Amino acid sequence: MHCGVADSPQWRRGPPNKPVLCNACGTRFRRTNQLNLASSYNSPRSVLSRKRSAEAAAALGEKQQSKEPRSVYVACEA
Repeated sequence: MHCGVADSPQWRRGPPNKPVLCNACGTRFRRTNQLNLASSYNSPRSVLSRKRSAEAAAALGEKQQSKEPRSVYVACEA
């Protein structure tokens, strides 16, 4: 096993040095042809990207709040 899980809905084939992979690692390996753990979530590049996304969303929220509220018409069937 690559990531250390003990249970998986499906076990997949991997490279010769890691012949048995869990479903998630096997799918990722097949797509990228690399055995990287999913811990890239906390990599410096990912953290910076999430921070920029949050800042952009906050800036967009401030712009939307400054506009006048809009009326929304929803047709209902009786």
